[in-house]
This record gives sequence, C-alpha cells and structure tokens, in this order.
Amino acid sequence: MGVTIDEHIVKQFTDGILHTPQQQGSKLEKAVMVKSGVVGESVSFNFLDTVDLKQRTTRHEATPRTSPDHSRRWATLTFWEQAILLDPADKLQVLTDPTSDYLQALRMAAGRRKDKLILEAALGTVKTGKKGSGTSAFSSDYTIEHGSAGMSVDKLRAIKKKLGANDVDPDLPVNVALTTNQVDDLLGEIKVTSADYNHVKTLHEGKVAYFMGCNLIPVSTSIVAVSSNIRDCVAWAKGGLGLAIGQDIKTRISEEGDVSYAIQAYLGMFLGSARVVDKKVLKVQCQES
Repeated sequence: MGVTIDEHIVKQFTDGILHTPQQQGSKLEKAVMVKSGVVGESVSFNFLDTVDLKQRTTRHEATPRTSPDHSRRWATLTFWEQAILLDPADKLQVLTDPTSDYLQALRMAAGRRKDKLILEAALGTVKTGKKGSGTSAFSSDYTIEHGSAGMSVDKLRAIKKKLGANDVDPDLPVNVALTTNQVDDLLGEIKVTSADYNHVKTLHEGKVAYFMGCNLIPVSTSIVAVSSNIRDCVAWAKGGLGLAIGQDIKTRISEEGDVSYAIQAYLGMFLGSARVVDKKVLKVQCQES
C-alpha cells in the first residue's frame, strides 16, 4: 500500500518552509521594493525624478510649470523550481520537521536564488522605456574601486559619500550585501581600532548589523560575483532595487508513480528583479586574498 499524503501533512510541510527561522531564507528581500501578485512575464518599476522650485521675482508672475523625468525599469520574471525524492520506506515525518535537512535545503536554495537575482539585477543591464524596449547598463561612475584592499571603514564612508554626491536623500536607509570575507575584513580592522567591535560581531552569526550608517547584510559567498580575487559587493539606498513576485514560494508533496511511488517534496517560485534608480546603487569592489 502506498503512503497517503493527507492535507495535514501538506500544510505542515508548507508551514515549515515559510515559517522557519528567517535568516535561512532570503536576506535581501526586506531591503528592496517588492511588487507581489504580478501577472505576466514582466512588470515595470516607475521612478519620478526630483523636482525643484522656482523663485517668484515679480507680482502676478506666470505660474511656473515643469515636466519631471519619469523613468521606467522592467523586471523579467522567470520560474525557479526544485524537488527532492524520498523513498517510501523513509519516515514521512521527516518532511514535517521544520529542522529537517530536506526543508532546510529547499528553503535555503529559494532564499539564495532570490538574493542572487537581486544582486545580478543590481549590477546588470536593465530594460527601460515605456514598453521595455530600451536598455541601461550599469555605469562605472557608480563603482567604488577596490584600491588593492578589502572591505574597510573607509569604504563604508565612501559609500555614504558617493550616495550623497549622487543627491540621494541622506535619510534613506543604506544596505550593503557582503560575504564572510568582507565581514572578516571589517572585524579585523574594527577590533583593533575602536569599541564598535561588539556592534558588528553579530555578522559572524549571519545577522544584519548596523554600522557607519549602513545595514550590513551577510549573504552566501556563492551569490556575490568575483573575478581575479575582486569581489563585487553591492550597496544601495532604499528604492534603488526592486523584486517582482508572480508566485512566491509554492510547495507540493506527492507520490511519483514513475519512480516506484517515491515521495516528492517540491518547491517553485516565479520572480524577477531590476535596478530601479541608478544613482542609488553602487558596486563596491573588495580585494580578497
């Protein structure tokens, strides 16, 4: 007799995927603009440029009018999925244990994929225009060069300074995605130079730390681009990046008759990302040994 996959087991599996510890899912989703319930293969993020005021110099002067620049950036959604097979002889309860290796593997894969799409969009070429027929490549003007050094306090200061030079609102939250290598750079510098070490050491635990006016977000080393020992970390102010979700994490448990009725745990999602405002997004190069 085959194993019965009842609704209670399916619900437990889904809840386990969605409600297990947050740090094991996407690290960056909460730090970007999110459009949910997207219908279709693409969606636009709209941005209105700044508007200035004109001084009135005479009585009964004509009312000034302006046409601010409207920018439209497009995210293309793609479907991502994976499944794990378990032999019927295995205990079905392994799927409902929120700490099981199967749940963690699928959940962490989904989180890493979301973060990788966000970081690739940050430094990639984005579709522009009314219908997405144009393109805009990442500009080298928004790069903080490595200077033969890793992540440092000076580079965090440079992030804030460059965003300020780009006329980005200083009150907007600033986020920096970095790997364990850059975390180690910072901890090594801060430990011997200041009393701020205790505020930043939580990075080693995979937690977000606030330092030098930036939310430092540790992400998987495998999703941050690297070339010739130069890691391309990403910094952005609020509103600079967008994530479009057509279907968030969706799970299924089923019996697969074509593989001896093995139990299949499945996860899929449909999403895309885009760089929305160029001047709010920076590439921060860090040399690694």
